[in-house]
This record gives sequence, C-alpha cells and structure tokens, in this order.
Amino acid sequence: MCKLWELIAKKYGGIPQSILTLGYTRLETEGFRWAPKTLLDEGVAYRGRQRIVYWSDPVLGQPDKNGLLIKCPGYIISNRHWNDGLLQNPWQSMGLVNTNFPLMTFKDGASDQRFGFFVSPYSRDMPFLKSNGKSIVHDIVHELVDSGPCGILQVMHSAKEKPADALLGRIKTLPSGICQICQPVLLLLWPLDASMTLVFDTVEHIATAARSIPATKKMDELQRQVQQNSEEMQVAVKDMKSYVKALTEEKLGDRAVAAAMDLSLKTTEMACLAGLVLDWFWHDYVAQSLDADQAWYVD
Repeated sequence: MCKLWELIAKKYGGIPQSILTLGYTRLETEGFRWAPKTLLDEGVAYRGRQRIVYWSDPVLGQPDKNGLLIKCPGYIISNRHWNDGLLQNPWQSMGLVNTNFPLMTFKDGASDQRFGFFVSPYSRDMPFLKSNGKSIVHDIVHELVDSGPCGILQVMHSAKEKPADALLGRIKTLPSGICQICQPVLLLLWPLDASMTLVFDTVEHIATAARSIPATKKMDELQRQVQQNSEEMQVAVKDMKSYVKALTEEKLGDRAVAAAMDLSLKTTEMACLAGLVLDWFWHDYVAQSLDADQAWYVD
C-alpha cells in the first residue's frame, strides 16, 4: 500500500493534504502513518461529505521517509504558566472535575482570540487513539500537551466561526529543521464567537480569582501530602466552592454575561457556570500562532 501511495503522488504531483482529516484506519509503517490503509469505502459517512471532496483538494502534500510534507497555519499549544507555586490544576484530585464537558479552549497569545476545540469522533481509528483502547479523550489531550512541545495544525480552512479540521500532536524537530507531528489526533477547531468568548472570559476571571484564595492553597498543600480524604480537605473544598458560588452569582447578575450564557449555552443556571469554573484548569491552554506557510511533516 505504501508503494501505491508513492505512485499516486508521482502521478498527480502530490497527495491532497485534506486526506489527513479522513476518519479512516491508517497504515502503521513509519513515514506512511498519515495514509489510509485502503482506497475503498470503510462505511464511514464523514459528516455527510463525499470522499471525492478530499481528493479534489488542490493543496498537495509531498510524501517522503519523514511523512507527508504539508504547509498550513498552526499553533504551538501549551499549559498556562501560573508561577504561583500551585499545581497546574490545584483541584484535580478532589472529585470536582467533570471531564465529560467536551470543549477545550486556547487563547492566541498575539491576538487574544479564543479558539474552541474538541477531539473529533472520527479520530477513533487513528493510531494514537487506537492504542489507548478506551474513551479518554481529555486524558489524551492533556498527555499530549503536558509532554510538550505540542502543535495544532489547521489542515482545512472553514467559514468564520465554523469548525475546521485540525490535527493535534507532539512536535519533533528533525535535523532538516522542519517540525514533524507524529500520529496526531483529529480535532474540530473554530474561533469562539463574541458570546462564547464572554462566557469563557468570565469563567477565567472566576477560576483565576478562586485559585488565589487560602482555601485553594490549602487544597493544593493537602493534595501534595496525599490527604485528599482528610477533614481539613473537606473544609477547604467547601470554602472554595462557596467562594466560587458567590462570585458566580455576582457575575450572572451582569445582564451581558447572563445573555451570553443563554445565547451560547442555552442556560443561565448558576450550576452550569460554576461547573465550567471547576473544569477550567482541565480545558484552558495558551498558544503561539505560526506562519501560514510553515512546513510540517505529518506521520
């Protein structure tokens, strides 16, 4: 099959780079892990679009031993550095986090534009997800970002405020100086609209404020001492949640925030906003945008 892909690239001058976003099972041969195992229909209807759309993509990638060489805009994504001595998520072991919420976000450090992303269900047959077996998409994203450096490539463009196909994976710099992303996860990525941006700006404000209070610092201290089930921890958690509740009620008193919640999340319930706050350190990243003509190997 590798030889067939080489012949296709030779005949047509390259491989449509949008083929990277097809939810097909991939080859396991190094240098060709970007390539579908078959040209036949696997019975997967990809968001209602026909496979021919991907073959008609005029933007071509070039295959070689390092993978498929493409050019597209991208981001270097990382955890936010708080520099306060606390764990990245000081609440992570207290049973407060609902990682069933699918949306994760990052902010472009240059433009302050927020983007939302989540792992596409069509990633299930990609090698990285296949090797993990179970559905732990948030763990996968955190593992990728925490291991750093990590990149997001926007492989296919989309209309404004509509999801675009993107890839997330670890970055490796090759001797040639070109970056390689291996066995990436398929994402849906889009810029957040004004209402959703206001919601997440509000969530960030509350979470950042709650991070600095004595109760959170006590929770962090007890977590490091492996005393998550102590009475002291229960008191600290109660105090922290009371603080979040009070600040959330205050913010929902702002008509603009309440309207944004209703428009973007179809609810103004305090529990929803408070839940986003308690999830915040699992879902928020920062990113550095890269040139649109950046060259990448995908394998």
